[in-house]
Amino acid sequence: MHIGNLFALSVGRGVLAAPMPKWLQTRLRKLHLQLNPEEGNILVLSAFGFTLLCGLLALAIDTGLLVYTQRQMQTMADAAAVAGVIETSACGATSNCTALQDAAKSAVLENGADSVAVAAQCGSLSTSGILLTVNNGPCALGANDPNSGNTA
Repeated sequence: MHIGNLFALSVGRGVLAAPMPKWLQTRLRKLHLQLNPEEGNILVLSAFGFTLLCGLLALAIDTGLLVYTQRQMQTMADAAAVAGVIETSACGATSNCTALQDAAKSAVLENGADSVAVAAQCGSLSTSGILLTVNNGPCALGANDPNSGNTA
């Protein structure tokens, strides 16, 4: 038996079950609707879901920008390497060739860089922009480099 349809009356030692009056059913139904603990849950869940969705969207945008920037930088490095290789024949045996450095720098600028600082022959510079290091020949470890002195 469903408790909502029965009205329990205590008579002496036993319990007498009788149909619940309509006015009481209506009143209890209204009270139940007012005290429903699930009311408004969709608003809370929607707010959390929307916040999570916005966070994931921000992460996706940041990741996309990171991949796009990495691709641009790789394109600039590839263009500088190709331009440098093309100019190696003009440099001959010169290790610090300005034609090679200028070709690599102009290739980076043509691919969208605003400004480029060039460090030649394993040199270093302190810059906040793009630093292009142009090495013609082995120089990473100086005299300790196993390829030191190899020009071919």
